[in-house]
Amino acid sequence: MVIVTHASAHSARRGTGCSQFFLAPRRAGLRCALSQLRVRSLKRQPCKESRRSPRRCWFLAAIIRVMDLKTPSPVQVISGALFDSVEALAMRSTRRRMNHNFHSRADDNPHRFLNVLLKGAYIQPHRHANPPKSESFIVLEGAVDVIIFDEDGRVTARYALGGESPKGHVWGIDIAPGVWHTILPRTARAVCFEVKPGPWEPSSDKEFALWAPAEGDPAAAAYAQALLNSPEPNAG
Repeated sequence: MVIVTHASAHSARRGTGCSQFFLAPRRAGLRCALSQLRVRSLKRQPCKESRRSPRRCWFLAAIIRVMDLKTPSPVQVISGALFDSVEALAMRSTRRRMNHNFHSRADDNPHRFLNVLLKGAYIQPHRHANPPKSESFIVLEGAVDVIIFDEDGRVTARYALGGESPKGHVWGIDIAPGVWHTILPRTARAVCFEVKPGPWEPSSDKEFALWAPAEGDPAAAAYAQALLNSPEPNAG
């Protein structure tokens, strides 16, 4: 299956992309895009045909990928093999996590996807407030902690999903719009099924907490570990 990234979909909405595609969609632009494809690879390669940014022809490559796709099956199976394939992508990502979308477009509603998180993955605390969106998680494999915060970054609740907890076995959670939260894996691999309203617009999809380290910040790993090690908010 060929994947078109959110970045390329966003470029399509903004009307940006390969200048050769929009201004002169002929052999030069097509050769450039085909050189990027490398048999359906998502790896970006330098564009030899474009005189400007090497990224100019990435959008055309994405368009060709879409044209190359067969009509998606109306039934998509959630299987162990799918878990393994998404895990392989997560292992190659510096973020230690990867999504697999079941929806086909950024403006679909609702969005449904797998989120495979490997141990050490960090998601900066965030909320979906403007536009307001709820979010549901169901753990299919492994165990995660969903941590809830107040406006000042204090932990107000923690829910252990996918394993035994003082509340019994909790499989999932539904989070109302505007609630600060993060999700952190406790096992080597955790697989979550997530649902939230569309469309996906990167500029407004998440509001990240300024009181928490950003992804890639050297302090992020220690902050995440401190959250996992902290006592229950109502303890003591």
